[in-house]
Amino acid sequence: KERRCLVPASGFYEWKTFPSDETKTRSFKQPFYISRKDGLPLTFAGLWEK
Repeated sequence: KERRCLVPASGFYEWKTFPSDETKTRSFKQPFYISRKDGLPLTFAGLWEK
């Protein structure tokens, strides 16, 4: 059976790692929100079961 679908989303987060400004020994992660400029939804491929 085919168990594929499309999952609509307004956007998603991508995380980027940056070095710490103070000690350079610890890094931190900054989230960036990715979406379409025209405001339309994105679609992702999905798999489902039951």
